Amino acid sequence: MKMASKYGFEILIDLHGLKGSQNGQDHSGRVGKANWFRFKQYREDSIEILEKIAKRYAGHPKFWGLQIINEPPVKLFNCKLRK
Repeated sequence: MKMASKYGFEILIDLHGLKGSQNGQDHSGRVGKANWFRFKQYREDSIEILEKIAKRYAGHPKFWGLQIINEPPVKLFNCKLRK
């Protein structure tokens, strides 16, 4: 955040790979099945981390946003997301 302030840019924090993998691709930490959707504990762990990041940077003038899931599988868009 200090460098963002110094050089005039904003920060988007991205959880690039979620526990268990959100899409089964190599950049998500695991090739194969996307187990993040299968196990409730994995999703709860992600929520806990996201809440900590949000609380830490909320209100910071250079904090632009928080990407909650990087490159979700296409099938995700066909389901309803709930709180």
